[in-house]
Amino acid sequence: MFLITFLVSVLYIGFSLFFGYWWATDLSTVFAVPTAWFIVVFIAVVPGFVYMFYLSSLAMGRVKKHEAPEVLPPVSVIVPAYNAEGQIGETLESILSQEYPGEIRILVANDGSTDKTAEEVKRLQKDHPNIEMLSLPQRGKSHALNAALRHVETTYFITVDSDTILHRQAILHIVSAIVRKEYAAVAGALLPKNHDSSFVTRMQVWDYSLGIYATKLVQSFYRSTMVAQGAFSIYKTAVILELGGFADSIGEDIVLTWGLLKAGYKTSFERRALAFTDVPENFKTLIKQRKRWARGMIESFKRNKGIVKSKKIASATRCMLIVNMLFPLIDFAFSVFIPLGIVLALWGNFLIVGKLTLLLLPMTILLCVLIDRRLKSALKHIGCKECGVSENQAMCAGGACLPRRSILAFFGYILVYPFVLAPNCVIAYLQEILYEEKKW
Repeated sequence: MFLITFLVSVLYIGFSLFFGYWWATDLSTVFAVPTAWFIVVFIAVVPGFVYMFYLSSLAMGRVKKHEAPEVLPPVSVIVPAYNAEGQIGETLESILSQEYPGEIRILVANDGSTDKTAEEVKRLQKDHPNIEMLSLPQRGKSHALNAALRHVETTYFITVDSDTILHRQAILHIVSAIVRKEYAAVAGALLPKNHDSSFVTRMQVWDYSLGIYATKLVQSFYRSTMVAQGAFSIYKTAVILELGGFADSIGEDIVLTWGLLKAGYKTSFERRALAFTDVPENFKTLIKQRKRWARGMIESFKRNKGIVKSKKIASATRCMLIVNMLFPLIDFAFSVFIPLGIVLALWGNFLIVGKLTLLLLPMTILLCVLIDRRLKSALKHIGCKECGVSENQAMCAGGACLPRRSILAFFGYILVYPFVLAPNCVIAYLQEILYEEKKW
């Protein structure tokens, strides 16, 4: 399938370069020739390639419906926690209420919390002997994960953030996925838990249900999911120990996942393994989070040097890594030239926001429709549906609902969201490239 989707996407590049030549010629009357071609390539050509790759993959990719294996192995669930007294109880209860026929052992890595996190865990330990708490000095998430990893005795382990709750069948589906294909890691599907807290969280419902979901789904078609996120993923214990555990880094999950891919292991995404996690409620916090993600990507290239050239990775993985390498240039182009183009368009000058750029709009709509169909199909399988309930998300964890998505927030996601985040991601890329001190 990769060969076909790649060839279709390359044909689109040929098409866009043919028409882009005349656009670049017009742009060169105002900008230097290299700048003109930079605008054409990183505003239209490369994003168009990505859109076409996603469209063709979603159109051709098939997700087979598998029944859970008759016998499922015992599994450990690591929950790193720092000052999580208001959330960890709900998180642990969602794990304890799983419809999973095998044994579940819960390891809470209490990373030096100064609130009542420990008391909350001890309250649940009274009735649930399968919960173990490690009281650790405060050294950060990666140290907490590695400390818990040393206590894992099962073939597979799951990580769940302390602000995340699981759908009742989440562990059943994510364990089934890794057992079936013997992946080194499988990422679960995430949706915002606090989806109705603000306009920013409502925009993130679209981001998680379209952008993040689609990215992981498409990558999983090629057994190359690029991030098995720490909020909810499963890993093969022996392989993670072989790689030395979680790196002390900004993006310990992306660094680890890329390390797995570089070593020749396969990773995937289980669309039916659903969890709900807290997302930033204002732009200040959202920008801080996305800058951390952006730095994590650059950090992953630095810590996995030579990954693109590695003979152990598949062609599809290499293609997606190269696209990741181009993200800083795409974000720079969108941060500088799209706003400039919009201003010029308001004055009747369509030099930058031209026909080739506008072609991305119908492609975006078509892509959104395909992704939405895939998402609703997966959620229907586990008993979720879209509704307006916005109180306790534990109801969703029980399978009652999918956060209703606001049309106004969709337009915010399309028209505002990227132009707020892209320039800040560019700053984060530069900070990591220049080895600026990390302060989070």
